[in-house]
Amino acid sequence: MRSPANHKESEIGQVTKSINHLLDKTQSLFNQERELRKAISVLEQRFRLMFERASTPTLLVKSSGLIELANDAAQDLLVGLNVSAEETFPECLMPLCKSPDSLDSLINDATNQGQVKQMEIEFESALTHLPVWLNIVIIPTESEEGLYLQIFINDVSYRRNMINELKQKAQFDPLTNLNNRYGAELKLRFWLDNQIPFALLLVDLDKFKPINDIYGHNAGDEMLKHIAANLKECVRNDDLVARWGGDEFIVAVPHIAKDGLQKIASHLVAKTAMPMPYEKDNQSLELKVSASIGIACYPDHAETLHELIEKADNAMYSVKLATKNDFAFYHL
Repeated sequence: MRSPANHKESEIGQVTKSINHLLDKTQSLFNQERELRKAISVLEQRFRLMFERASTPTLLVKSSGLIELANDAAQDLLVGLNVSAEETFPECLMPLCKSPDSLDSLINDATNQGQVKQMEIEFESALTHLPVWLNIVIIPTESEEGLYLQIFINDVSYRRNMINELKQKAQFDPLTNLNNRYGAELKLRFWLDNQIPFALLLVDLDKFKPINDIYGHNAGDEMLKHIAANLKECVRNDDLVARWGGDEFIVAVPHIAKDGLQKIASHLVAKTAMPMPYEKDNQSLELKVSASIGIACYPDHAETLHELIEKADNAMYSVKLATKNDFAFYHL
């Protein structure tokens, strides 16, 4: 606005200056807002690009469970599980979850405590029916529209499989597929730590060395597998059968009375003595060993694993020096 020439210093002129100053400020604010909108638009585009193209499957979920956003990686993951992003979370995953209570607990804890929560949970693919391990991270986020959950999902099945393979190699005997000494000790120490009474039977094979010497190590290996299978037939699924080393095995049976233990020991002796068919040089053979078994019980005979093995070993040697092909209990 222009003020009249003769009113530049008058009240009218001052008002005109003030209006012009206000108009300039308003124009400047409009320009700043336009620039800010442009910057926000650029940031939104960059965020959407990062979100959509991120390699980590990511979901944005309302507190009601409605999936608002799912990036490309999340879409691929859900398709691989035969799940639709149009369903609610976690209901879409519940039928595939091996431990639904754990998934429920994870979401409830994150929502109620307002804290980041993480858990690895096992699922089963509806397409392949193979196990799928997912690492799920949940970040609760408050907004003007209410509570949202940012959910990051990583498929950790490969790592889990590698861990299981390493565990298998570390705890199991590759020849017999029984627990090895280390794997057996883990289970036995768990029983000891939890004060679970159990009987330990130390099984030492009689006349095994001549099989290796006469028929070769292949025959010896087959005999060890034959014995392992027979020993497993004598006990329950929850009992322990392990290759302790060389031609020694152990059988551990929790919560068993003495008469039941005697039946198992007799059965083990009989099954170990069963001949094994073997072919060598086009000749059909029957190879045979027997077993000397020593038995010690926790906590009656010992309270540590070392002492228990020692007592069972003493009982086993008493059989070895006498009749063989029999069992004996440790006597105090």
